[in-house]
Amino acid sequence: DKEILEKPYKPEEDAQAKIDALFVQAKKQHKNIIIQAGGDWCVWCLRFNDYIKKTPEIKKVVDNNFLYYHLNFSFNFHVCIPA
Repeated sequence: DKEILEKPYKPEEDAQAKIDALFVQAKKQHKNIIIQAGGDWCVWCLRFNDYIKKTPEIKKVVDNNFLYYHLNFSFNFHVCIPA
């Protein structure tokens, strides 16, 4: 199942830069932003993305009103907490 689903997450992407650009684009297009955190390792994330894209009624609402971004979540990240 997971092997045949689209892989929308991009771990190499600069997520902060992408989100900043999405805010600019959303303002110009008068849209909201959906940020789906997950990863290509998460079959439920991939299934949800597939459902959104293949359900015409939902896809239309999302396409007309939102910018849809897949924020990669990796188990190999480090959180920096100031002392």
